[in-house]
Amino acid sequence: FDAELAEMFAKELGVTCEFFEIADWGAKAVELQANSFDLIWNGMTASDELAEVIDLSVPYAKNAQVLIVKKGTTVDKNAIKDMTIAVESGSAGEDVAKETIGVTTINAVASQLAALMEVKAGTSQGAIIDLTMAESVVGVNDFDGLEKVADISYGDEVFSVGLRKGSNLTEKLNAFLKAKYADGTMTALLAKYQVSINVDALK
Repeated sequence: FDAELAEMFAKELGVTCEFFEIADWGAKAVELQANSFDLIWNGMTASDELAEVIDLSVPYAKNAQVLIVKKGTTVDKNAIKDMTIAVESGSAGEDVAKETIGVTTINAVASQLAALMEVKAGTSQGAIIDLTMAESVVGVNDFDGLEKVADISYGDEVFSVGLRKGSNLTEKLNAFLKAKYADGTMTALLAKYQVSINVDALK
């Protein structure tokens, strides 16, 4: 979803879009400020802390954090804090595990997919990841043995694109996102990738 939107934006600017995977998601703002790349466009949860150090685009999608376990696992909501939980280091999922739930044993790994692999391998009892990621990959292919725990979710989050402070792309990107919502492009991508669009922010 994000990659297709990013490619569309690059095409509109008349440039080529290149994608980079950073080793430490927790260092995303530092990498952006160091000119390692120009945009953080990766299902990034907007926060007041991020807004202090980088520009944030208009929110373009809704999200929440959900718990993933092996299929058939019985989960007591009150006992999640005692489970071994995998999270992506520096992510909103890690914040939820630490601050909202108070999980005692947290396995912080490089990515959300790595967190799911922890559960698949049995080295973690659960993983806390983005709802949008869960809807895309959990229960199919490599992760067909995993499932989202029903009725357990945390936070009312929105996704934004990150840009360097004062970037001349911020205004153009906001206009692009609103235009792609207005012309139906985002609705089509929503159907394709099952992402929840934050309609109010894009009107």
